[in-house]
Amino acid sequence: MVGCSNSGPTEIKPADLETKVAALLKTEWKPEVTCPDAIKVEEGASTACSFVRNDGEAKDVKFPLDVVIVSVGDDGEPRFDVEIGYPDQG
Repeated sequence: MVGCSNSGPTEIKPADLETKVAALLKTEWKPEVTCPDAIKVEEGASTACSFVRNDGEAKDVKFPLDVVIVSVGDDGEPRFDVEIGYPDQG
């Protein structure tokens, strides 16, 4: 069998997505990211995640995240756009 046009994954599992999103956020926040669903690796795919800052300043405040795949590279690796929403103050 010769050639596979897309060498990358077809979807990203929640644990892997959490790691990728955490890397995009400000590291000094020490974010604890939660992504309940996998995301398909395709342009325009999106999912909702959330994170809690562990830097002491806004501890235990949960921020919603909108994670969108803006493009998929020739290597099959997705490029993300992450929108941080306002925290739910309960």
